Amino acid sequence: MKLFRISLLLFCIVLLSACIEERDRNCPTDRSVILEFAYNHNGSDILHRISSVDLFIYGNASGLLVHKETVTGAQKGADLSHLEPGEYRVVAWGNASARSAFGGINLGEAISNAYISLPGAPRSTTTFPGMGDDLYFASDLQRQSTLVIPATGDVSEVLPFSRAFIDIDVYVVGYEEVFGDPVAPFVEIGNANPGYDFYRKTFGSVTLREQSQNQDNLTERPALAHFRTKLFDINSNAMTQEVRILSSNNTIVHTIDNATLKSEIAAFMLREGITSLETGPDMLIPIIVSFLNKDISVIIKVPEFEQKPVDPII
Repeated sequence: MKLFRISLLLFCIVLLSACIEERDRNCPTDRSVILEFAYNHNGSDILHRISSVDLFIYGNASGLLVHKETVTGAQKGADLSHLEPGEYRVVAWGNASARSAFGGINLGEAISNAYISLPGAPRSTTTFPGMGDDLYFASDLQRQSTLVIPATGDVSEVLPFSRAFIDIDVYVVGYEEVFGDPVAPFVEIGNANPGYDFYRKTFGSVTLREQSQNQDNLTERPALAHFRTKLFDINSNAMTQEVRILSSNNTIVHTIDNATLKSEIAAFMLREGITSLETGPDMLIPIIVSFLNKDISVIIKVPEFEQKPVDPII
């Protein structure tokens, strides 16, 4: 009997040591630490837009990564009851797929080393497809900037997400009529930011490229190229994007320089009553480039193309 008690005691010591050293999420705990995901815009819960969440927990004082996990959107939150008492910094990204890559996220690495970007982008000068992930970002909690876990007592915090992408549609009108090229033109966004650090600051510069598609269902038959990029601030000197229209043999036929792009976006926002490009879940910048007039025109506005009449089925 004495031998049995000694063996049981040794087993408990080994178990608790493993919990302390490895922070095993299955270790016993006398408290509950729940992190609830939320995205509420104008009273409407749109968390259903997020299919998965990559969650990263950093020591608040050390800035070092102590825990990471991927949570499906269906779970609507994470159980962090295994974490030791202390203060933590929480960072989360929603909807990161194969079109995004994380770096600097090994356990023990500093938050300043962490990033998310187009795969290979930090070391590449090649062009990239224009369709990135519809990323969402969360950092500070709803009521405070850090997650505080006391030695005793339950904790329940809300982690609100915000949109970290923007959609851009580029319509090219009259290209075939002017240039005699039946192949829809290529569209590029130059100086686009490929990634974010874990404070959601953009970095890097790459070219995004898409071949537009003729919209045969519209009377004007514009060619349309769709992009999904990282958010940018038109009031920042760091925003240096430009838009280029290229022929099928890769000759640049028109460039919307950065100054023009910024002024047109600002005018569009003023007309539409938009105060920030981060506003709302569905921000779209529609750029219309027309070659039909004597001078090439560029305007950013909601398109008003006419649908071609459909022949009745007899």
